[in-house]
Amino acid sequence: MNKPRQQHSIFWPIVLIAAGIIFLLSNIGVLSSGVGELLGTYWPLIFVAAGLDGIFKREGWVGSIILIGLGTVLVLGNLGYFAWDSLGLLLRLWPLFLIAWGFDLIFKNRPAWATIIGVLLAAALVGGILWLGFTQTGRAVGTTVTVEETIPTGAKEFKLEIEIPAGSLQIGTGAESNQLAAGQISLPRGLSLEPSQTLAGDVVTLSLKPEGSTNLPVISPSLEPGWDLKLNPNLPLDLKLKLAAGSQTLDLRGTNIQMLDMETAVGSSILILPDQTITGTIKGAVGSITIKVPKDAAVLIRNDSGLAPISLPAGYIRDGQKVESPGLGTKTPDISLNISQAIGIIRIMTLP
Repeated sequence: MNKPRQQHSIFWPIVLIAAGIIFLLSNIGVLSSGVGELLGTYWPLIFVAAGLDGIFKREGWVGSIILIGLGTVLVLGNLGYFAWDSLGLLLRLWPLFLIAWGFDLIFKNRPAWATIIGVLLAAALVGGILWLGFTQTGRAVGTTVTVEETIPTGAKEFKLEIEIPAGSLQIGTGAESNQLAAGQISLPRGLSLEPSQTLAGDVVTLSLKPEGSTNLPVISPSLEPGWDLKLNPNLPLDLKLKLAAGSQTLDLRGTNIQMLDMETAVGSSILILPDQTITGTIKGAVGSITIKVPKDAAVLIRNDSGLAPISLPAGYIRDGQKVESPGLGTKTPDISLNISQAIGIIRIMTLP
């Protein structure tokens, strides 16, 4: 008996075609983004390619359709149609891989009518995800903590330590002159937070670290606790931040930031720096890092990243792992950063 001929994979040809189309549209001006930003936006098309490859190789329609739908949803997230970008969506939608696997096991090698039912179920599932993405904006928040931390007598330096299990963080200036920090923190049910302040010599340390446990999963599409903090504009500031999963925007203009230590497991980070002397270490596992620096600042970056391309402003010079702003030469840099990102994209931008 002749065995059916196994179809060869078309995954990489599809990826090449999609990449060619995207870059062509960029070159002729239809898409205005640079190469790094295009990769950061359209990378979920690999799921679409995998789904089309599965259909071509006749490995199953159901799981392939779910993969195609997942890739489409993630791209739409990156294009701004949903409240979350692709990484935020992926944190919430990863169980789709289990669903696709299960459907494939059920409907593989079944009669045509069973395959049709599976395809309809897969299409309904993708449609439901699109509907939820466009309509769901609620938050599963348990408690809201108000932060109003005043400066203790004798404090001349400020250290801020923040640990966030999951959620979104907004940091800016705007606290009163007698306050270390002010704002509100929304926590999921099961977690609590009691700001801890200690004074050692003339250095005050404020620690914001939630305690407890929650039975709400990080992947829940309705769970997005929010941190909104305003910092003191005068005291020299050392900021240490750990984020397990989520997004953060740190607009440090107007603060007296001296040192920065950021560590993110999965998520997106936007960092806006003032025109002053700053040293920092920024580490990430999976996600995107966008750093905005003053236009005329002397910047030195040591980039020790894995599969994370770096996008640079015009005039910046890259020499191996070292990146320099125009005209830095032998001058002492105003901003010195060590960046390490395993998977994702890094963007360096200049402020107007």
